[in-house]
Amino acid sequence: MLFEPEIPQNTGSIGRMCVSTDTRLHLIKPLGFELTDKYLKRAGMDYWQYIDLHIYENWEDFLAKNPQDIKLYLYDFFMLVASTALFAVMIAIFILYYLISFISVIVSMRKTTKVIYMDMTTGGNNWLYFVKKGNRLLKKKAGTNNYAVIHFKMRKYRSFCTCFGVKEGEVLIEKMYHVLKKAIKRNELMAYKENAAFGLALTYANEQELCKRI
Repeated sequence: MLFEPEIPQNTGSIGRMCVSTDTRLHLIKPLGFELTDKYLKRAGMDYWQYIDLHIYENWEDFLAKNPQDIKLYLYDFFMLVASTALFAVMIAIFILYYLISFISVIVSMRKTTKVIYMDMTTGGNNWLYFVKKGNRLLKKKAGTNNYAVIHFKMRKYRSFCTCFGVKEGEVLIEKMYHVLKKAIKRNELMAYKENAAFGLALTYANEQELCKRI
């Protein structure tokens, strides 16, 4: 079936195929050519006279004269729609699967990174985080900010633990961590090292301001 065909050569070629397959050819007007067109007959060669040709004035005329074929056309149409929908669902499932896998990998990497950089005593950042993040920060802020690296150590920590116990000593370190964490600025760093010692990377405009802050 050709709906309002415009190119005679294509129609002639399709007509030749219909003859070879013993298939009806339905043409629905208006046509973009005359059936006596030389290009139509040239493409159809000598087979055009043997075509089982049916011509209709419009789409409604075709439906009225072929009521028995409508179900077949609708079935083909629905099968095409169903196949397309199934294919689209399969692609969506495929994309969703790999998207979920990608997100899972990112989440796992973040969790692993968090564990690697977490200090078990304070629950905050450890010295490895301080060194890695500090190197990035110094390279990024080079020439814009002055940084001072401070080694902050609780010298009487062992004596404290001897008097009150190791558990109380760990509680004290955790409290100190949170006190220092609140005291640093957004573009500064602080992490617990070991042996009751903390590392800080502080910004300063001049040494007098830095000493006063310390």
